[in-house]
This record gives sequence, C-alpha cells and structure tokens, in this order.
Amino acid sequence: MSAFGWGLLASSSLLLGGVLALTLPITKRALGLIMAFGAGVLISAVAYDLVQEAQSKAAGSGRVAYGLFAGAITFFLGDAYVDTLFRVYEGRVPREADLVTYWHEKARAIPKASIPAEIAGSGRRDQ
Repeated sequence: MSAFGWGLLASSSLLLGGVLALTLPITKRALGLIMAFGAGVLISAVAYDLVQEAQSKAAGSGRVAYGLFAGAITFFLGDAYVDTLFRVYEGRVPREADLVTYWHEKARAIPKASIPAEIAGSGRRDQ
C-alpha cells in the first residue's frame, strides 16, 4: 500500500500539469523552458545511471572522468559555435531555424563572394 501511495503522489504531478496546461495560457517561451527542463532531467537520469555503470566497469582507470571532461568540452564548444552562428547570421536566418539552414545560407553566399562581377554581369563586385 505504501508503494501505491507514493506512486499515486508522484503521478499526480502529471495530472496537475495537464489540468494547468489546459486552463492557463502558456507562452511559447514558457513552454520551451518547461520542455527543456524536462528533457534535461531525463538526460541527467540516464547519464547518471550510465556513469555509475561505466565507473564500475572501468575499475578506477580514469576513463570515465576523461569521457565526462570530453563531453563537457564538446558541449561548451558546440554552444559557443551556435551562439556565433546566431550572431553572424542575425537578420538573414531566423533564430528558431534548423541548424542546417545556416549551412544552406553559408553555401548560398559562397558563389556570390567568389564569382567575379564581370562574369556575373553586374558590373561591380559585392564585398
């Protein structure tokens, strides 16, 4: 009976959240933040479980620490790269666009920058 009670309490948040979502207006930003938080919680739960298993198999060799460090550096550099993309392509590509859209915009701009104006027929070169 105790497990049933705890399960009921834990699952009641789902019902409460559903009722609130149906009755209160939620902005896109708030919805995005809530979904990001939920995704982060799920990813963290899986990561902690995997780290514990990896640590038991690595037997203190330090490989798990190196992997966590490499993951943190990769995330940091990727985040910086995305911020740079937002800054460079501001006004040309919407912020909510897929990352591939930035690559398409970059590829579209290459011929414009590399074709001489005389060949393109405009009579002048865009810088």
